[in-house]
Amino acid sequence: MSIASNLRNELDRAGLSVASVAAEIGVEASSVRKYLSGKIRPSDRVLVRLARCLDTTPEILKYGRPRRTSGKLTTDEVADRKTLAGAAGGRGHEDDPEPVPGHVG
Repeated sequence: MSIASNLRNELDRAGLSVASVAAEIGVEASSVRKYLSGKIRPSDRVLVRLARCLDTTPEILKYGRPRRTSGKLTTDEVADRKTLAGAAGGRGHEDDPEPVPGHVG
């Protein structure tokens, strides 16, 4: 995958706008749009700032997230699922059951 598509994936994953990322890393929003379209490639210095802003790494922006070759979840996928389950009020994982009120173990 290209830096442009990896950047788009990470931007979507972080839930941030082009304008907020641009302001955070100190570039014009038009520059971020050009990175996203692939018209220009961010410098290594900007790539590091983008990675920090998007809570990822420059390597993920350059090469993408590793694909699963086994049926197992990656560490990031496990963390994402636990975060989503917690935000939705659900249980994080069947191996970590929450106590049920009024239930004696």
